[in-house]
Amino acid sequence: MAKNRVRDRDAKIGSILEATKELIERNGYEGVKARDIARKAGVSVGLIYKYFPKGKLDIIKELGHRYIDGQLMMGQPGAIDFSDFPGYIRSVIKNMLAFQKSSAALVKALTVAALLEDGLVEDIKAIDKKDYEGIAEFFCAFRGVNISDKDPAEVLTLWSTTIKSIILYSVLFPALFNDEEYLCDILVRLSLEIWGYERQN
Repeated sequence: MAKNRVRDRDAKIGSILEATKELIERNGYEGVKARDIARKAGVSVGLIYKYFPKGKLDIIKELGHRYIDGQLMMGQPGAIDFSDFPGYIRSVIKNMLAFQKSSAALVKALTVAALLEDGLVEDIKAIDKKDYEGIAEFFCAFRGVNISDKDPAEVLTLWSTTIKSIILYSVLFPALFNDEEYLCDILVRLSLEIWGYERQN
């Protein structure tokens, strides 16, 4: 039996995203269909395709974007101390590790979607460089970050790929990374190196 129909647009989108996340955690990426999402979210299948034209693929992409925004804490700049890049990076990495642990099924779904869905790879390739530049400029605004004449978007890509790869590897081979604080320390040191961080007096 469907839940009560949701009327507010943002609430509907939130309901669709949450339903998809819960269903994927229970059934895996391939075991979730649009009609299952609609039933759980209390919306019609047509509404899902109205907000997410490519269906499950677009929903997964939106979950991924929200994950990134949440991990980088860019939506809350007032809470960030731009004179403490090591502290910021440590918080970001702790968020990433906690998310990886609490949302393993969603992370797996994002990985599976990237491998199975050609559209996701093409969309990643087509991401507006301005998006990367905006995030990179945010990182470069921290005191002590010095990437010299390197392209900020390329530094961001290198950092993101390196950190996510190590975190994913730690999930695949947990026995090698059973000390989460040690893993966090390694990732922070790598991050500071990649961003050319120089401690300020």
